[in-house]
Amino acid sequence: MVFVIAFVVAVGVAYLVWRAFKPEQDMPSTRRGPIGPDDDADFLWDLGKERRRTGGHDADQGDDPQAPTAS
Repeated sequence: MVFVIAFVVAVGVAYLVWRAFKPEQDMPSTRRGPIGPDDDADFLWDLGKERRRTGGHDADQGDDPQAPTAS
């Protein structure tokens, strides 16, 4: 009976030592760095609203649908 108790205690101690000194795993971090504008849902939503408001043309780039194109 003493051997069974000693075995259970030894297994418990071995488990605790293994947990204390095991190599750390590469866990995905929940903290993220800054996101770019193409990953920002609010930015993309506002960009879509702006494109619908201007009729699908970028107003700041001077897109003129009636301007002659250089071929």
